[in-house]
Formats: sequence, structure tokens, C-alpha cells
Amino acid sequence: MTVTRLSVVLRGGSRVIGRRGLAGVVDLMVVAGLWVGAEVAVRTLPLQRTARVFGAHLAGARAGADDCKPPPGERPLTEQPPSSLTVAEEERVRLAQAVGRLWPAGPGPCLRQSLVTARLLRRMEPRLHLGVGTKEDGALWAHAWIELPDGRDFGRDERILPF
Repeated sequence: MTVTRLSVVLRGGSRVIGRRGLAGVVDLMVVAGLWVGAEVAVRTLPLQRTARVFGAHLAGARAGADDCKPPPGERPLTEQPPSSLTVAEEERVRLAQAVGRLWPAGPGPCLRQSLVTARLLRRMEPRLHLGVGTKEDGALWAHAWIELPDGRDFGRDERILPF
């Protein structure tokens, strides 16, 4: 990443860092680490496992016996998740979006963005959605986004049909 691109990321996250001081700097490092982890996971792990590692439930996936059980220490899906985001969570999501706008490691960062957002909001039990659409020239276009149980979504594009 060039110094110019890094400064743009830092400016995008400067509101978070400026208001929260050292905690904002720590948030930036955590978010950057999550982006690196998402990149590695997308390139090396199956999607269902990647989603689980990042705290998301893959929407529309056929769940195997192991997929139905929550990881140790997490509550089962039958319990209601919290219904609102904290200010810190909203700031971290904005920071993740700022980093994602300049992510240099590959085309189409929406899957990585969704995984990072899912990890930041894992207490809300997000669902990872995948979908396809067509561009104006007829080419297929794939997209990923996160939806929370309360109906709020992050990254949804209305032109995309979910799987």
C-alpha cells in the first residue's frame, strides 16, 4: 500500500481515531488484521468454514450436523441476539469500510468486507448472503453482504438476487 493510499485510509478512519484516541488506533490495527485474516481465509478455506470462523452463518447453506451446533461459548441460534449496535461497533464497521475501499489484495472485496463486518458484529449473529446479478453488458456479477436478525444489512445491492 502506498503512503498516499494509507493516508486516505487513515483520513477515512480519522473520525474514529480522533474521537477515541488510542482505542481508535487499536481499532484500526484490529480491523486491518481482520482484513488480512479474511484474505487468507478466502484463499485457503471452504466458504462455510470461513463464514463460521468469522462469526457468520452462511444463509441458504445446507447445514451439516456440525454446522447446527454453535461454537463453544456461543449461545444457540434459538436465543434472540441483541437488537441494536453500540456506538463502538458502528465506528468499527465504518473503519472497516474505509480500509476496504482501498484493499489492494484482490478484486471484488465484498466477500472480505462481509466477513470482517460479520466478525465485528458477531454478537448479533449475522448471516452471510451471496447472490448474483447481471451487469449492463450481460456479464454475471457476484456479491456478498451481511444481514442481521433485525433486518439491517451491510453491503446489500438491490440488483443482486440472493442464492
